[in-house]
Amino acid sequence: MHLSKNNKNIKYFYLLILIFISSVNNYNFQIFKNNLFKVSKINISGVENKLKNEINLNLESFKNKNIFFLDKKIISEELKKFNYIEHYSIFKKYPSELYIDLKLTKLIGTTFKNNKKFYVGSNKKFISSTKFKEKSNLPNIFGDFEIIELINFFDLLEENNFNLKDIKQIYFFESKRWDIILKNDLLIKFPSSNLDNSIKIAKNIIDSDLELKKVIDLRVSNQVIIRDE
Repeated sequence: MHLSKNNKNIKYFYLLILIFISSVNNYNFQIFKNNLFKVSKINISGVENKLKNEINLNLESFKNKNIFFLDKKIISEELKKFNYIEHYSIFKKYPSELYIDLKLTKLIGTTFKNNKKFYVGSNKKFISSTKFKEKSNLPNIFGDFEIIELINFFDLLEENNFNLKDIKQIYFFESKRWDIILKNDLLIKFPSSNLDNSIKIAKNIIDSDLELKKVIDLRVSNQVIIRDE
């Protein structure tokens, strides 16, 4: 993040102070000098208190570091350890405070791995469900999938005007194909190939005046099967 002109001026002002007090040998001045530019407070915004406390604890080692020589890249590496963070910005407020603004990743579904519940983040990471309050409005996702496969599938659905909030359950199969169950209990079976076209067909059927059945089966090439169960 680039420093504004005003902030650069402030930095130069404090540097001049640092140069001045560095030349003073008085004992009290030495104590003052040693403490003036140490990080005394780290302010975190953008997350709830539970996560804020966790992050603050991990950033504790940056306190009492000289703010001029504290490299933001080192702070960035520490923030990257938290897989629920999507974006962040770091700002030094001289003489002794850090401001860190965080943006959480968007949660797009829930799944289970090794019998433990995880949220799926739009940042392509699995996030322990213990990090957040229960999210009941997310689709449950079953199967051994890679997150990038899920993200690509969601992108295709959104490109074809599917409302992801209407999806209740998602199933991924070893054959690399998807089934979805909507909140109205409509099951849509997609093929493993030509997925984009199949999604278009499914959306057209849903948007048509035809009375919807229970199943739209698109697994067989050039066939559309609509049935009651």
